[in-house]
Amino acid sequence: MIQFIRRLAVLFLCMCTYALGSPADDDAPISPLGVRALTTPQEHTDLLKHVLASAQKTVTITSFCVDAHPLVTQGLGEAIIAATSRGVQVYIYYDNKPYFLGEAYGIWAHLEECCARLGAISTHAKCVVRDDDLVAVGSYNWLGPPFEGGSNASFLMEGAHTSALKQDILQCIRFYQSRKHANKRGQKSFLQNTGVFSAKAYPLGGGASFYTLTTPEAHHKTLHDVFEGARERIVLVSPFVRLKQLQSLLGEEHINELEERCVSTTLICLPSPCSHTEEEKEPIFAYLERLSETYPHFSFETREGVHTKALVADNDFICVGSLNWLSAAADISQPFHKFEMSVALKGVAAKPLIAVLDLDASRQDAPLAVPAEDDAPVAQTSTYVARAPAPHTSMDCVYRIFSGERFRKPGFCARLTGGDYIKDDQGKVIYFPTQDEAKNAAMSLYIGLFDTGACADDFAS
Repeated sequence: MIQFIRRLAVLFLCMCTYALGSPADDDAPISPLGVRALTTPQEHTDLLKHVLASAQKTVTITSFCVDAHPLVTQGLGEAIIAATSRGVQVYIYYDNKPYFLGEAYGIWAHLEECCARLGAISTHAKCVVRDDDLVAVGSYNWLGPPFEGGSNASFLMEGAHTSALKQDILQCIRFYQSRKHANKRGQKSFLQNTGVFSAKAYPLGGGASFYTLTTPEAHHKTLHDVFEGARERIVLVSPFVRLKQLQSLLGEEHINELEERCVSTTLICLPSPCSHTEEEKEPIFAYLERLSETYPHFSFETREGVHTKALVADNDFICVGSLNWLSAAADISQPFHKFEMSVALKGVAAKPLIAVLDLDASRQDAPLAVPAEDDAPVAQTSTYVARAPAPHTSMDCVYRIFSGERFRKPGFCARLTGGDYIKDDQGKVIYFPTQDEAKNAAMSLYIGLFDTGACADDFAS
């Protein structure tokens, strides 16, 4: 009788879980796997130093941006070089490379000599892999600029099961290398594996599983599965938002279904969530206001400095990674998509991590809510505001140049790192006839406002 009741309980739990897919090889032996959350810059830096000091064979790092501060001031450059001197093969992949001067230039040149691979690919993923026994995945740029006062989250996993997670990451790196070098055979091999277009599941034991999401399609399918399976609440954290993606993924038909089930749905984003074009800001918030007025269980809030990208459902599902759910490319066929990596946990393993991240939108003291200096209100403005210089001395990622074609405009526009687009006196984005003119204008403005710069993140996602 007791056995029968236990079986009924297991069946009930299975019926309540989200349709993310079946765990890989249910009969495989289950090894202990520790999972914990990293939420502060110091925790991330300490973890990377520990990885570099303890690795036996390999370390792989993906970071959207690289910056002089972690390499020089935090000593990560020396830590990488020290690891390679012990025979550890270090692989570093980045998307945005700054111009280094002085000590940073010397360290970078040394890294180019001693690393097994140091190269640019289209990546927005933020991952650290040590040998076959440790993987960290999240929103923190491991080699990027300091992000004090902002929120980030990464999942750190240790144990035998991380070898599968490692292979999923390396598979994607090889695909984006194939794209860069026009290797059609390598691209075809990846795309023919239809499993990458949905979340890949791995059992943890005790009814819990973890999932890897490595393509836009896998992320969006997971979002839809969560919408269909959530029983009480959903919290979606997407710092950046594009209007088209918002209307597609948070369409009224989806919100209406959640409303009928009385599921509380909350979106958390930046006060200026449209990184590509300021013109979208007003219609984005108008759309969100309309949803919140129409559907009592839907709400949204803005938080200054939020950089975490997360999805929470009820008290037994959480997903953390690099993808901006409401702004990144919708599918892998889009030309501007990048490598995005997220990890999800379902079951008893998710509950303590949800508590650590504390994404409850109703709490004013939640870690994602970053207060302004001295608790002063933050003024929102569409013009460029100079920020305090970063604590290093190289010219790092001073600006980004965008083609006007992406916004149906002629010419090129420029954005300073950490700031807004270059605009005229009426607050309209200026489009320059050539890239060089846009770069010169950005540099002139930069020299007048900054002694140093910092890398931007997410603007290409």
